[in-house]
Amino acid sequence: MFNVGSGQNYSVLDIAKMMKGEYTFLPERVGEARHTLANITKIKQYFGWEPKKSLLEYMENREYDT
Repeated sequence: MFNVGSGQNYSVLDIAKMMKGEYTFLPERVGEARHTLANITKIKQYFGWEPKKSLLEYMENREYDT
């Protein structure tokens, strides 16, 4: 199993701000993870894979809309 990610940690708020839309704060849910991060070391070692763009570049190009 391989993790695919940017190797950077982003909060939901960070991503909402990148999308430049409106957002609403909700109460924290019991058991919800406060921090997550995909460790991409293994996929780099096996396949030499690295992200080509940062999440911010991806979001600025609105590639998530297509």
